Amino acid sequence: TLDSIYPTHTDPSVKLAEAYTRRYIYQQDTADYYRALRIYDRLEKESGKDVGLSSQKIRTLQLRNDTAAIDAEVASLLKALPGESTPLLFASMVSKTMGRDSMELVYLNLAAEADSTDGSVFIRLADFYRERGDSLGYRNEVFRSLESANLDFEVKDRILRGYLTELYTD
Repeated sequence: TLDSIYPTHTDPSVKLAEAYTRRYIYQQDTADYYRALRIYDRLEKESGKDVGLSSQKIRTLQLRNDTAAIDAEVASLLKALPGESTPLLFASMVSKTMGRDSMELVYLNLAAEADSTDGSVFIRLADFYRERGDSLGYRNEVFRSLESANLDFEVKDRILRGYLTELYTD
């Protein structure tokens, strides 16, 4: 009811799409799946591409393992927000969940090029290298993230403690 009364307000629409998605999970009614996707599409047309909205849409698409639609959504997001590090970081996370290591690294490197001051990019790069056992790459990205001016002290403290703990363990 709220979605029909206030179609331009995102909160009721998103909640309705989430409800359709949950009902799809439990009842496997594909009509609910497509209703949720139509709501996300409508919101995108009204307010433009957004990482949060694309994230919710991709979570719904993952329920049916629709990799082609997921790839199309990521490509559409990157096209709508060119040169921004946040969508590139998001694309790297999607690639990671899909098991595409090489694409994850490509997106992370593009995010680092797009914003060389974004410490969160270097944190993700450090995690990428640590997960693959590349100690040199990990060390380099840890230090790049510590040099980043836009990370809070608490985040840098956590990074440094984690790095020192790993050095001590080794």
